[in-house]
Amino acid sequence: METEKMTSQDGHALYGVGGWLAWWIFISTFISPILGFGQYATLYASSKIKSAGDVPLFVHVIGISTVAVSIWQLVVALNLKYRLIPASRTMAITFHFASPIFTWLVCELVFTAYNLDRSIFFEEFGKGVFISLIWGTYFIRSKRCKNTYGLSEF
Repeated sequence: METEKMTSQDGHALYGVGGWLAWWIFISTFISPILGFGQYATLYASSKIKSAGDVPLFVHVIGISTVAVSIWQLVVALNLKYRLIPASRTMAITFHFASPIFTWLVCELVFTAYNLDRSIFFEEFGKGVFISLIWGTYFIRSKRCKNTYGLSEF
């Protein structure tokens, strides 16, 4: 194990909340919750129009899971920003590999219970899995993350 901080190409130590890490924290704190709530509001409004006022239960289930994942992501982002310990990095890695599984389970339950078309879900889910793989790999391999949060079990 190295005792010196890993450095960037220009010789500066990669440490602290900056670079891609700062970008992820910004997106997770501000943009992602707004998009998540916006998607739920759109689904809610369109289902209310289609069903003549009665919103089906599955819309609320998807909404609650969207809010839960958004809150989870916000907690991870705030931990990364304010708690520079290995557990914060572990939490981020876990989020990126567990949230797609959680989303898939909730949606599979809903689509099976209501016999809904899965084609739209798989397109959006595929994008989410791709993004989670990229960011999960970043948190595992990033020199800045290793320097800032220390080495964890990943």
